[in-house]
Amino acid sequence: MTTKEGGVVEAPRKKVGPKFKLQGGQRKQVFLDDASVAEAKRLGKGEVSAGIRIALQHTAESGFKQPSVGGRTFRAAYWTDGQSDVCLTTEEHSELPEHELLMEAARQARDSGLVIGAGQIMIGDYRIK
Repeated sequence: MTTKEGGVVEAPRKKVGPKFKLQGGQRKQVFLDDASVAEAKRLGKGEVSAGIRIALQHTAESGFKQPSVGGRTFRAAYWTDGQSDVCLTTEEHSELPEHELLMEAARQARDSGLVIGAGQIMIGDYRIK
C-alpha cells in the first residue's frame, strides 16, 4: 500500500484462525439446516460452534434423554440378580422421588412373591419395545 507522499506502508494483517483455543476441543464437520445454523448463531452471538456448545450444555443440564428407537424409555425400579431383570414399577411411577420409587418396587416385589434377597432392586431406564 502506498501513501500520497509515495511512502510504502504495510497493510495490517488479518488474524487467521480461531479467536481462542478450546481446551480439549476437536474440529468436527457438521451438516445443519438453515434454521439450525441461524439458531446456533443466535445462541452463540454470531458463532455457530459456540451456539452448538451452549445448546448441548443446556440439553445436558435439563436431563433430556433421547427416546429409544422402536419404543419409549422411562425411569423404573427393577429387581436383578445379575442374570435376569424384573421391572417392578410402571411408567406412571417414573416421576416419583427415588425413595418412593424404591418403596413402590418393594411393595410390588412382596405382592408378587419375588424373593428380594436373591438379588437387588435398582433404578434405571426401562425400555418398552
